[in-house]
Amino acid sequence: MDRPSFVQNGAQKYNGARSSLSAWLSTPQGNYVLDWERAQFDSAVEDVFGFRAVQIGLPELDFLRHNRIPFRFSLALEPGASLAADPFQLPLASQSVDLVVLPHVLEGHEHPHEVLRETERVLMPEGQVVISGFNTGSLWRLRQMFAGRHRAAPWDLKFIGLLRLRDWLRVLGFELNGGKFGCYAPPFGEQLWLERFGFM
Repeated sequence: MDRPSFVQNGAQKYNGARSSLSAWLSTPQGNYVLDWERAQFDSAVEDVFGFRAVQIGLPELDFLRHNRIPFRFSLALEPGASLAADPFQLPLASQSVDLVVLPHVLEGHEHPHEVLRETERVLMPEGQVVISGFNTGSLWRLRQMFAGRHRAAPWDLKFIGLLRLRDWLRVLGFELNGGKFGCYAPPFGEQLWLERFGFM
């Protein structure tokens, strides 16, 4: 059965959003966020065991580096991924993965709820998911609101509220076992100002 054309269009938009996010993560502002997120992913995945782990998106960054699952791979439409695929339609068997990490995947995809549904489908019954995203109740969201029409990453992403995400996860049968907020410094573009506000 053919997929509707909006799936392909969504994939193209997703791919563009992901590549611009990758570029942004190399800026001082992006590095500030990335350093904090890497520490959180390292802590969250360290004690997850099983046979297979997949990182969806941002294949040039290894968010599974501290995990001990023997078979780890990345899945994305961007170059460098172990497996080229859209998260909207994962080419993985149902209940075949023990750990899925989603670094900013939901914000950059046209159909975030469907990505979560696919994640739930491929996850083992006792599997775990680690998700990162921008907080809609933060200075970063305020900065996004004033970014104007010609927004670049990460301001062009669709930030997803925590309550909405929790609802989606509950509907899909996920149990929430924690979460963390961080990166409280205002979204300055210069390293010096980010350091000065590091106390926040």
